[in-house]
Amino acid sequence: MKLQYPDKQKEIIEKLVKEFSKVHNNEKRIDLLWWYDIASGIENIEVTEQIMKDIKAI
Repeated sequence: MKLQYPDKQKEIIEKLVKEFSKVHNNEKRIDLLWWYDIASGIENIEVTEQIMKDIKAI
């Protein structure tokens, strides 16, 4: 089942991915999924992972 999330959360993750695109590749983002979860303020690892999959960041 695909998790639902607000557009605002997606925007935050997209911004983080864009800002760190020069130092984080897809593999590194998988390792740092916990960091993106905390930095975004979402604090729900499953939602953060779903968003990152949806925007093809991991």
